Amino acid sequence: MQLPADVAAAAGVVPSRAKPLPWRHPLWLVECGGAPAVIRKYPAHRVRADVAWEHELLGAVATRFPVPEPVGLFEVEGALWGLVTYLPGRTPAWEAYDLADHGALLARFHAATADLRPLPRPDPVPALYELHDLRDELEALGYSSLPRALVHGDATISNVVVEPVGLLDFAMAHTDAPVADVAFALWQAGRARLPDVALVPERVSAMVAGYHRVRPLDHSVTEVLPVLIRARGLQLVARWTARRVLHQADAQTQARLDWVASHQHELRRAVERGLSRWW
Repeated sequence: MQLPADVAAAAGVVPSRAKPLPWRHPLWLVECGGAPAVIRKYPAHRVRADVAWEHELLGAVATRFPVPEPVGLFEVEGALWGLVTYLPGRTPAWEAYDLADHGALLARFHAATADLRPLPRPDPVPALYELHDLRDELEALGYSSLPRALVHGDATISNVVVEPVGLLDFAMAHTDAPVADVAFALWQAGRARLPDVALVPERVSAMVAGYHRVRPLDHSVTEVLPVLIRARGLQLVARWTARRVLHQADAQTQARLDWVASHQHELRRAVERGLSRWW
């Protein structure tokens, strides 16, 4: 797919040098000001104010942790486009990638941004403690009293680059308890393959152990993390429902929710094993 000429002109880049990148949204590697950059088209549901919030956040995070830095934001024929610096590395996805390393990366991100307090975002991510299905359960576990900080919101193995390392795609960033970010990552990364329904306990243990090694977790996460993994699924359904993309909240999502709900004990044991590696 070629970068449209009018988009290239608006971004100030040479269209013939634009190289398409594999991603779930249109993405091109370009040269901007003599340095590599990435230009992307945002989906229709992303409003300009919210993307501008994300770009401002990236600028603040970039001084502390490797992330793409914002260059520009513009509209072409009613579509919103963004330009950010290129973050070198590779996305491991489901390659042979140790989730202990992924947990450690996420812990370093939380440590680096612990005192960063972004303004409320214009398009809020559904809060976990407002999900009616789990509100009482999370309250009983003391979740509402946990300290809040910046969370990536979608720190899956598809949104990380390694060799060197960094994080991509802050479209779901918000303020929450950092342990929620571990759950957000495990909703996807805890599976052996993207299409799978079940989580792999050993992957859960590895990520918890890696995070705990860098940023020690309280033993109370043994109870709360499995609930938060389920909450993540409900959060995604709430987000899709609000945006009327109900086809995404399909039978597979429900099967995943049912699996997590019926395997809470197994997940608690997996979390406990992860913690025991570094207690």
